Amino acid sequence: MFRPESLLVWLISLAILMICFAVFMQTYWIWWINQARRRGLYPDKGKATMFDVRRLLIEGEKPLAIRLYAQIFKTNYRQAKKAVDELERSIQKKYFELE
Repeated sequence: MFRPESLLVWLISLAILMICFAVFMQTYWIWWINQARRRGLYPDKGKATMFDVRRLLIEGEKPLAIRLYAQIFKTNYRQAKKAVDELERSIQKKYFELE
């Protein structure tokens, strides 16, 4: 038999789990960015340029490049990903033309 109390407990548990996951992901991003800063890949806040986005792409750090692009131009993830994908294609095209 269905009991409304069990549904409420389930929904509260799910909400707590989602909040914990969001906190974990945010903590992971902060850690990842700090590691990139220590390696000299990620610039300090407010000092980023498109050159830094390009350098991150060349280094193979596409997720960081997307995040940095979104930070520079204050765009959402989808717009930043599209722009970084276009930049990546242009970089690859130039690279293959040089070979």
